[in-house]
Amino acid sequence: MIGQPIDRVDGRLKVTGAATYAAEFPIKNLAYGVTVNSTITKGRIRDIDTRQAMKMPGVIGVMTSENAMQLHFPAGSDPGNGKFAEKDLLPLQNNRVFYGDSISPSLWQKLLSRPNRLLR
Repeated sequence: MIGQPIDRVDGRLKVTGAATYAAEFPIKNLAYGVTVNSTITKGRIRDIDTRQAMKMPGVIGVMTSENAMQLHFPAGSDPGNGKFAEKDLLPLQNNRVFYGDSISPSLWQKLLSRPNRLLR
């Protein structure tokens, strides 16, 4: 009703800290995605050596443009719907990178350490 207060069923639980949020429910075999982002304005990746990352405890896998699923578009389609530069925003489709692009997402069993320390 317009102009009438509505009682929030979860309001008291939220303001007292007793509410359980979606992220707080335990999920079996949950994996965490961690990404390394480009720190250069524009460039190409010559090579990514994932061997050291794969040896780290808890690492399930590391994706690069070499092993990521390639997106396919029908002939004549425009993935950016004509909008400026959106074709370049499709992640891990080639070795071109721009500042902030995801270079190499990885899946971890637990968030224990940062993958950026493997960068050279």
